[in-house]
Amino acid sequence: MTLKRTISALALVAIFSLSFFNSNDVYFNLFALIICLIGMVELNDMLFKYRNPMFFFLTLIFLGSSFFSFPDPLFIASLSFIFWVFFVPILFYRNLKLLDYQKSFFGIFLIGCLFYSIIYMYENHQNLLLFSLLLVWIADSGAYFIGRKFGKYKFVPFISPGKTLEGVAAAFILTFLFSFLFAEYFSLSMKASLSYAIIITFFSILGDLFESYIKRSANLKDSGTIIPGHGGVMDRIDGICSSIPIIFSVIIFFPNLLP
Repeated sequence: MTLKRTISALALVAIFSLSFFNSNDVYFNLFALIICLIGMVELNDMLFKYRNPMFFFLTLIFLGSSFFSFPDPLFIASLSFIFWVFFVPILFYRNLKLLDYQKSFFGIFLIGCLFYSIIYMYENHQNLLLFSLLLVWIADSGAYFIGRKFGKYKFVPFISPGKTLEGVAAAFILTFLFSFLFAEYFSLSMKASLSYAIIITFFSILGDLFESYIKRSANLKDSGTIIPGHGGVMDRIDGICSSIPIIFSVIIFFPNLLP
């Protein structure tokens, strides 16, 4: 499983690199759109036992308008901030039971806001986007491998029994180390770099937990089977769905924070 997981990860890195480091923005935007469309289908299957037309309609309308940068950035930033900072923690704490029409809006918050945020940052803050994505992947890999090897104490077993405190600690330590060593490379001050590390690691873990919460409610282990050794697309972008829109929100709310 580890070999299959590694090979799949290398293939994903190669595909991502070809689109990200291309001089034409269209290639990366299309790559991000394809990922989001696959994630949309997987998210529907996790949330509902049927193909929900309202969910697809709302998400596709939002994706289409985002592709042409139609919504106002402040609106997207506000949506993301409210959802991840207020709604998700309340959902966990109160264990809210949502109706299908309420869950139909999740596509906007998870898929639509991610797509808008990521293409906005690619066009305007490409270095910070790459820095943020690397931190999410470092946090995810560190939590997975360290937690699997040394994890003894469960983090939030009622949501995700596999996550451990050791894995969470490893995620923060590794992202801090990366931020400390490569702040200058990404044209960030040390203060900004470490601040982003805290925000990104925290919200990437929250996004991971949120997807685990949805999968647990649906009695699913993975969001899909499209990526050998990893599961589905949502299993790989769950931390990105939360952290990138939050970093985008920071950029919009506090434009003077950079570098």
